[in-house]
Amino acid sequence: MALSTLGIGVGRLEQSPVLRSTSSKPYQRLAARQPAVTCSQDSGPHRKTDAFQRTVPKAATLGSSPTQETTKAQPAADKEPALFNWTKQWYPMAAVQDLDPAVPHPIKLLGKELVLWRDAQGWRALEDNCPHRNVALSEGRIEPSNGSLMCSYHGWCFDGQGKCIAIPTAGQMDRKSEESACNSKRSAVASYPTQEKEGLLWVWAESGPTSFIEASATPAKSNESYASWPGESKIKWTFERYVRDVPGSFDCWVDNMTDQSHAQFAHNGALSKP
Repeated sequence: MALSTLGIGVGRLEQSPVLRSTSSKPYQRLAARQPAVTCSQDSGPHRKTDAFQRTVPKAATLGSSPTQETTKAQPAADKEPALFNWTKQWYPMAAVQDLDPAVPHPIKLLGKELVLWRDAQGWRALEDNCPHRNVALSEGRIEPSNGSLMCSYHGWCFDGQGKCIAIPTAGQMDRKSEESACNSKRSAVASYPTQEKEGLLWVWAESGPTSFIEASATPAKSNESYASWPGESKIKWTFERYVRDVPGSFDCWVDNMTDQSHAQFAHNGALSKP
């Protein structure tokens, strides 16, 4: 019974033209009826109007602007924090010493299937998908003649920018047709910026025409203090040696990494001693 009564009261409040209007005319009409509402404080039928009187803003009786009263009553809206763009960031994907430059390597970054491979200019990152038949380029090989990444299905070759530079089946028939097909955007593969830092290979998580410009202007979030520590090469070597791929749940490994008391026992002789 109390809930239904409350629902009716709220419904009347929302439909009240006095509260929803921003003009002064509703208050003028209310002022004309005001003596009938506040003429008496004793018992009787006038007490039934007390609830309605309390719902009327003070601006109605004082003659102030309803817009000003409403503005004062509402708290200032908090400023929305800047959104974090997950794709416009550098991510360490592998220890360089663990990567064989003679073969391509599949990786996954923010749900994207990528392939890492090395040409004469350094490590490259491309979309791990040949635009011809959707075969994973990580299953291909490095072409010895020009250092390009060759698809293992029909031999399409790609350079470090993801441009197709050779289509053997088309070239055997007509060199001009092959050149035209290679220049088509449909034969290209998305490329991602890369860099080597502190023995790690970092990949920028976004491709596109402006990705290399944005990546070059954004430093990787690495530990800059390594450069100022004595014995930097020894620290770098230790850090790289402890990159491991071990199956396990996320919560289990977070618990493991935050549990510092296990190190001297579980890693006896490697990290510390009991």
